[in-house]
Amino acid sequence: MGITVNGSLDGIASPLKSFNSSTTLPLVSSAYQKRKVSATEATTRMMGSGTLELNYEIDSLHSVISSLVISGYKNQKDISQDIETELASGQQHSWLYNVTNDRAPSTTIGVDYTKKSGSNAGRYTTFRFNWAGSRNFSDNDGVQQYNNGGTSNKWIVNEAVSRNDEFTFQLDAVPVARKTYTIEGALKPYCEKPDRIITAGLPLISRSLTRKIRITATDYITVNRYIPGIVPLWLN
Repeated sequence: MGITVNGSLDGIASPLKSFNSSTTLPLVSSAYQKRKVSATEATTRMMGSGTLELNYEIDSLHSVISSLVISGYKNQKDISQDIETELASGQQHSWLYNVTNDRAPSTTIGVDYTKKSGSNAGRYTTFRFNWAGSRNFSDNDGVQQYNNGGTSNKWIVNEAVSRNDEFTFQLDAVPVARKTYTIEGALKPYCEKPDRIITAGLPLISRSLTRKIRITATDYITVNRYIPGIVPLWLN
């Protein structure tokens, strides 16, 4: 019996930050006299995978190989943007905070069974089964604040959840193996089950799962969020 284990992990655990600022001065008559946009961006990214393989020889003619592969990635991007606009009537200030989360776990399970002929080493039959399941979760939360919170605020949540299951069955056989010729045969049925849910512009009133969204350096708002029901618990 043989066991093989390997894995890998890569990414940016500590946020990678960047800052940029731009100022616009219209050369012709415009709705504003001057506009300054300052933005701070922070990005984290992690990806990893792990493999477990078991090789078991029942006897000299029968063997089983099974494998499990778990992998996935997670990305998060936070953008904080300040916009200062000088109008003929005075200065207008607006602020935008946006956070995007993407994660995609996947699992693959495979089993190979091989039976060899006791009278002819060239004759064998192999059955293979493989299931590959992948999930993709993406959500985008945005908070917009105008005139320092005096007149208008906007909160928007966009979410997308997708899942895909692939099943493969394969049968390989060599019923005849002679010195001068060999007869081989193969059968490989394949089926796929995709599923996807997209929710855009979601109102922030729903179930008990909540999330804090930063609106200033020290203040947060807590909102209820809706999570589509197809998400398995073991992948949530």
